[in-house]
Amino acid sequence: MPEVKARLRQLASIEEAAKNALELADQCSELLIGIKADECLQTVRQRIVEISHHGRI
Repeated sequence: MPEVKARLRQLASIEEAAKNALELADQCSELLIGIKADECLQTVRQRIVEISHHGRI
């Protein structure tokens, strides 16, 4: 399961980056960046749940 843990760590980093992008987009009123960051964040969170639940990539 080391590859599963590595993938979850990678997704956690992507999740953090998407959160930061969303916050920055909000600060500078960039709607398109905010929408894309929000979509990314939702997708990453879904993958984290799936991988955590099933224990495989």
